[in-house]
Amino acid sequence: MYKNWEHIIRDLEKWYNHLLFLIPGNDLPQGEGFQAMNLNLALSERLLVLSPKDYDRELKSILLELLPNEGINYVLSGIEILFDTAITWDVIELLKQVSRSRNLLVKWPGQYEGGFLVYATPSHPEFLKITIEDYHVLNG
Repeated sequence: MYKNWEHIIRDLEKWYNHLLFLIPGNDLPQGEGFQAMNLNLALSERLLVLSPKDYDRELKSILLELLPNEGINYVLSGIEILFDTAITWDVIELLKQVSRSRNLLVKWPGQYEGGFLVYATPSHPEFLKITIEDYHVLNG
């Protein structure tokens, strides 16, 4: 397993989108320079005061406020809230946009199957299946 976080971060900073998906089975980085955040908790507190019709308009701004420091490596878990059907943003596109100025290490809440990131089952309204060829993935 790829454990040299200093090397990983150096690589991450070279990419246009500073976005790395961590597949279940990876240890999450900790310590100086890393800030863990449960997005379900942090974002739900902010969305509670909004009408669902305002979620899409405010979501990116709220994320940028929650992740204010461009010098920190944010380790995001609990991203399931981004898949809520009241939010129509493309989850991956949203994370890509936020990661242009911030390092995001995102614990993927679903599965990694045959070169695809999968969230939920095909019959579920929040289902997502994307190829990883355009993204950086650390598979445990």
